[in-house]
Amino acid sequence: MKEQADTSSKKISRIVDRYGTTKDQVVELIGSKCTIQAIDTLVERPIVTSPRFRKHSDIAKQTACRILRELEGDVTICMRESSGRKPALYVFEPLMDIVGTHK
Repeated sequence: MKEQADTSSKKISRIVDRYGTTKDQVVELIGSKCTIQAIDTLVERPIVTSPRFRKHSDIAKQTACRILRELEGDVTICMRESSGRKPALYVFEPLMDIVGTHK
């Protein structure tokens, strides 16, 4: 039980560190007033489609789409390109690596 608590505590610490690092990176990349909303949405939902990102971040459609495009490759990866009616699927890979549910 103590071992699991230690492991969880370390993961939480890494997530908090990643949040700070990502915040600085996103501010530099997009310089938008929506930076914190975008990061919070990616931390809460590290696997997201563009419509869900817009819905949960409460960012305007054009701005949300621009943010996702600008973050791709640096902060997120596109796991599935949009095709027809299927929206693109984005993953906040650094967070998924920390929690151990990616790859």
